[in-house]
Amino acid sequence: MNPLRRFQWIGTITILATGIVLLAGCSGSDDGAMMQEIDGVLHVMNPAEPLRPDLPITITEEFTIGSDEMGEEYLFAGIAGMDVDPAGNIYILVLQDDIIRVYNPDGTYQRTFARQGQGPGELYFVPPGSMVFGGDGNLWVTNLGRQRLTIFTTTGDHVRDIVFGRSPPMMVQTTADGFMGLLMSQRGTGEPAVVEITVSLRRFNADGDSIGTLFDDSFILDYRNMAIEGMESKVPVYTQDDQGRIWQCRPRTDAYEVNVFNSTGSLERVVEKDFTPIAKTEQELADEKEMVREFLESRMQGQQADFELSPYKMTTVVPYFDPRGYIWVQVERKDAIWRNEFDLLDLEGQWLTTLILEATTDPSNLVFDGDRVHVVDTSPEDIPKVVIYKVIIGK
Repeated sequence: MNPLRRFQWIGTITILATGIVLLAGCSGSDDGAMMQEIDGVLHVMNPAEPLRPDLPITITEEFTIGSDEMGEEYLFAGIAGMDVDPAGNIYILVLQDDIIRVYNPDGTYQRTFARQGQGPGELYFVPPGSMVFGGDGNLWVTNLGRQRLTIFTTTGDHVRDIVFGRSPPMMVQTTADGFMGLLMSQRGTGEPAVVEITVSLRRFNADGDSIGTLFDDSFILDYRNMAIEGMESKVPVYTQDDQGRIWQCRPRTDAYEVNVFNSTGSLERVVEKDFTPIAKTEQELADEKEMVREFLESRMQGQQADFELSPYKMTTVVPYFDPRGYIWVQVERKDAIWRNEFDLLDLEGQWLTTLILEATTDPSNLVFDGDRVHVVDTSPEDIPKVVIYKVIIGK
């Protein structure tokens, strides 16, 4: 089991713990996906094969940051986040150490700032995927252990904190008028080991005041009888395109589905694909069962708990917006344990083609900078690293 993937899984669970369809119209052609309006929402149904399999794509690995042969500045216990500034400098948030290292556009180590602690500008327990450059040019970090967002300049100076009464929003992305993030909260139900979880994606102004909810959902989490599939489908991951729309994946086991919300939070379209679920191997099921068993034992303090695992892998994993006019949807690969395959969608939701980042096995946190794609890789057989690719599409 990938150590960082394991951390993300357990970390997410820990955070959770503290009719009739009317066909209004349809369109499509041999050259595009089928478009259907159902109950006022456009459904984009893609075929089982990509629409542009011949789309010219060139993928070249340029260099890697992360090695046990180049000194401690290039060695990571884990990578919690990564982003790139307008000059192409690469910022890496080091998991466990809670520090930020900066590298030149060619991958040469430049400097380190921030540190672990409880004081002003210090970080504590930063979760994976928790650092991003804001529209103000500063670096925003989800400082979970201190229940705040901590903001730095590119030179490492502490600008300010946005304090929250409970956990700060996760997966923060900045917007024109502030930022948005995923909030998770819980309340007791009166029964031991049973809580109600609410998950919501909210917009905030620059001071951290909530100015709107894009979507929310609630579900019951029973630690005594834990249906992993049901819980995963309730925790969304998302990206924002340059039109202010939210592309959201809910990790599912039985369908390919990407929901697209407009800037006011209304569901605009649903992207689907003719898809056959991919079965997990016996070893994958055994690894997952052991991971969940260990977590439940720690939560239940020795009590027995029943839980079931889905026999299928997640269909869609994480979406990413490519400013060149695409959405990359990370998907599972058949007969493979890695997740380095992506469906390339246009901004209508049509599946153009598929690309594979061969130098990685478990990529996450994609950052686009022109033709460059920076990718965090948490391969279990190697140290965590950032791989920089040159990806040319349609030329």
